[in-house]
Amino acid sequence: MIGSNQKIVFKNLKWATKQQAIGNIKEITINTVISGLNYKEIPKMIKLAKSLDISISFSTYEPWGTVKLDKQYKELSIWEKTNPEYKEFLKILNQAKEINYPKCSFPPAFLCL
Repeated sequence: MIGSNQKIVFKNLKWATKQQAIGNIKEITINTVISGLNYKEIPKMIKLAKSLDISISFSTYEPWGTVKLDKQYKELSIWEKTNPEYKEFLKILNQAKEINYPKCSFPPAFLCL
């Protein structure tokens, strides 16, 4: 979880799941943007969601021309075959798919990798 305080995130997720258990929150979903900066965390994120019985959805980083990272798009687009870490990404993605968590969704392009 790059750029976030994990302790605060976990504390808030635990609070939210308690609220969900008593009916104050209908559904909780973790939405995560995958890039070359965090792809190795995919299995951990799925395991976290599974342990809390909440949904998790992954999407790809897309450049919008608004942040410094847009200049690094080629490095961040780990799912592109031209990326030097592409084979490692496939390995991590397969590990994630093996967790077989039905409340986990990947971008359609990832499903055929």
